Amino acid sequence: MAEVEVVRHAHRGRAKVRLRVAMDQASGAAAVLALPTTPLSWTGENPSMLWLGPDQWLILSDTQTADAMISEFAVRLHGSLYSATDASAALTCFAVEGPLARLLLGMGSGVDFDARSFGTGRCVATRFARIPALIRLVAAESFELYVDRSLGDYLASWFGHASRDPVFETRKK
Repeated sequence: MAEVEVVRHAHRGRAKVRLRVAMDQASGAAAVLALPTTPLSWTGENPSMLWLGPDQWLILSDTQTADAMISEFAVRLHGSLYSATDASAALTCFAVEGPLARLLLGMGSGVDFDARSFGTGRCVATRFARIPALIRLVAAESFELYVDRSLGDYLASWFGHASRDPVFETRKK
């Protein structure tokens, strides 16, 4: 359907690093690495840093390898208690784009994806279609969903089924 497009394995070469810092050192690490500290937000283009919690982030890069980012963290967070894990192979990305993307996402989650509630620079870790997912808004009608790679087939099937829902017929222009 043209009103919403779902692309599985979007950004195939993107490096993904999960970063967790000891709670009492998280604000210092956030300052050193310019990590977002506002809940449900993300910052940066390359790398992009997504807030997962007060002591957790997902770092994404299309130009740096996960190993390079982890090495940089080792230098910049020297003396801090932290964990940086390469999640590149563990997570798959679905791109969801188009005028009806918010409607489709709303069908799979209790999150309010209305533009007034979920605007630019937002991300959320939630359950989507009954599985854990990290969703970020990249542009007005463009989202990325990160899920465990082993759940990719299930989610692709869910999107295929949901996109045929009659509610989309009533929304077509």
